[in-house]
Amino acid sequence: MKQEICFIGALVLNKIKLEKEAMLKMLAIYCKSKHKHQAGLCEKCVELLEEVHRRLEHCRFGDNKPACGSCNINCYRGDKFKEVAAIMRYSGPRMLFYHPILTIQHLIDVKFKNKR
Repeated sequence: MKQEICFIGALVLNKIKLEKEAMLKMLAIYCKSKHKHQAGLCEKCVELLEEVHRRLEHCRFGDNKPACGSCNINCYRGDKFKEVAAIMRYSGPRMLFYHPILTIQHLIDVKFKNKR
């Protein structure tokens, strides 16, 4: 399987590491705003982040993983799916202001690399 490399500034990350980093940043935005947790993540968000990391580590696409919105496979079921979707829906637009390079990388990935 070919490994896809993503460039962020001077850093070079593989796709799974990039997705983990993005989810951490989205959870931080969400937790600070919705759970009023100022330093780091609350316990609930830490547990969700661990679950996300486990799912990403076992992704069948590996480093060829498409963006979540373009993926045909739902990694989460029921309430977890709704929870992750709500976090992405809330934090996604805000990522442009907090983490513009990561957001632009994601938008390029969605636009040019993913096919639904």
